[in-house]
Amino acid sequence: WASYLQVGKTFNKITPFVRLEKAALNQQDHYFGDQETGRAYSRQSIGMSYNLNPKANLKLELLHSKFEADAVRGSGGYNSVLAQYAIRF
Repeated sequence: WASYLQVGKTFNKITPFVRLEKAALNQQDHYFGDQETGRAYSRQSIGMSYNLNPKANLKLELLHSKFEADAVRGSGGYNSVLAQYAIRF
């Protein structure tokens, strides 16, 4: 199973947000166990979205990801900075 909770509030064209994610993936399942990124994880995110106009949006997001330990790869995690430009049509 996987789930997330995201909360944000729009102020004019800016929407700050926070998001929590968790995925509990069965490592005995060959599909997940054979993938480099097929491990159970938790992730926290904070970011901001800016509406340039009714059809374009910019988003900046800071992520912290933590993977649960498994027998082969141990535990680990990483931090990321993501930027996105999106258009609607």
